[in-house]
Amino acid sequence: MFPKKHSFSYSYLFVGIPIGWRGSVGDVLSADLESLPWRGRKPKTAWFSVESADHLSRGDNVNGLQGKLDAYLESENENPEDYAHAYLITAPRFLGYAFNPVSFWYLYNECKDLTAMILEVNNTFDERRMYFLKDTPMDISVFETENADIEVKTLENDVEKSEQSPSNKQAPNKFTASWPKDFHVSPFNSRKGAYSLSANDPFSPNLLGKGHVNNSIVLKSSKEHFKLNARVFSTSDSVDPFWFNDWDTCKFLASWWWVGFVTFPRIAREAAKLFFRRKLHVWYRPEVLKDSVGRTETEDERATAMLFRDFLKSRVESSNLPYALKYIPAVPGEHHEEIFKPRGPEHKLVPCQDPITFKPTTPLFYSNIARSENVYECLAPEIQRPDPQASTFYTSHGPSLLALFEEPQRATKPRSSRSVSHLPRLDRLRWQLVFWLRRLRSRKIRSSSFVAPVLDSFALHSSDVIKACAYRRAVLKLLASDLLAFGVPGVLDLFFASVRIWLCWLCVQTSVGLIEPTKGQGRPTMPESGKLILGCVGIHLWWALGRLF
Repeated sequence: MFPKKHSFSYSYLFVGIPIGWRGSVGDVLSADLESLPWRGRKPKTAWFSVESADHLSRGDNVNGLQGKLDAYLESENENPEDYAHAYLITAPRFLGYAFNPVSFWYLYNECKDLTAMILEVNNTFDERRMYFLKDTPMDISVFETENADIEVKTLENDVEKSEQSPSNKQAPNKFTASWPKDFHVSPFNSRKGAYSLSANDPFSPNLLGKGHVNNSIVLKSSKEHFKLNARVFSTSDSVDPFWFNDWDTCKFLASWWWVGFVTFPRIAREAAKLFFRRKLHVWYRPEVLKDSVGRTETEDERATAMLFRDFLKSRVESSNLPYALKYIPAVPGEHHEEIFKPRGPEHKLVPCQDPITFKPTTPLFYSNIARSENVYECLAPEIQRPDPQASTFYTSHGPSLLALFEEPQRATKPRSSRSVSHLPRLDRLRWQLVFWLRRLRSRKIRSSSFVAPVLDSFALHSSDVIKACAYRRAVLKLLASDLLAFGVPGVLDLFFASVRIWLCWLCVQTSVGLIEPTKGQGRPTMPESGKLILGCVGIHLWWALGRLF
């Protein structure tokens, strides 16, 4: 039966900052301090902070929020100079923690007119989608009709406060837009449908307004059913922390320090009500599309991504294919976007042909590559039988990308002396363990046909020892987790952390035992002697566990 009626509301803290401003206002609010290239000691961040690393693309930018905004606008084929002024309204960090369901970017032209907005949406899976919107006239009654149809309830007191607010008595400029839904936000809605936005200009007129927010977002299903109305609005005028004294600062912190920490529990509580009480259908999380930002990578995925980038560059430069490759990694680093070309005068590119785009959309791609025994076999299923719900990368031309990896590849047998003979003895042991785990995973323990994957061979002969070692550790952990920890490397991390804590406890017990070895009972017993010996060498076992991988 449609619809299922459900509503909730709660208080929330938003801050608004002008893009380009970097500094702090007393001890209350700071912006973009972490990305500043300080020559001396960096100033201490305030209680609440807004940092560029939390917004738009992953990673940081030396130019802070302004640099990331300019880069995003260019990716949308927009000229940053067309937007002379910009404001960001977002939930700030508190003591380094933030959970931000949605942030609003307001973009103004030279005449200080609101001409565009960016909605930055985050879900609970650490994924992100930015929507660039331009003001599009539309029927505002859609928001009123939706409220009448679904009877979405709001807190009457908050609505009355919002309507009676001095800044809301004025007729603010309305910004309206609509766009298709292509990002998984709630498990109770599919990735289909369309959004509509109605937002006032909180800084009207002429960027002198008091920052009164009143934004409504309506979600329609693919069958034109109204499904959701989300509204964020101010219940009072904004405050300027510049005028805070010590007492005002204490009152403000006492009122708002907890809000960011309870945002996710609030969402989880409402989701439980929808699932258990309303019996709503649950849509499993699909992988993000090419215009979205995947979750934050793990250390193992980052290590694999760094080596895979070098491997991909080597493959393109040594190929005889008549095209260039534009590679956009899913892991932020020193290489954000690169174009690789075949080397040598005999390699002539097809004139007027754009480079083939290859963009991993989620760090999961690198985990899959590290686990696979053949790059071609890892990529081919997603290209030949594309599934938007499970795809981990995007390419503008699948057959051309596959052609890069279907050439004959020289692979090295793991037991051949040529493969690891040039390595130190301990490194040879580590690589042999990797090969053994691969054979065990592929059920080729007694098969002599098993050969090392081409990415492993590339790492074995890589001149960058640091990247090769980091990749080997990542592969070893991933393969071991598949066999021992249900494919979850974090379980192995928890196990090793527990072992190290236990060894530390033994060392402490050993220290007590050395001071009072017998506790008045004569000679130590065999269990006590074993504990003493194991405790004495515990720190060395800790070191050995780290060196093993």
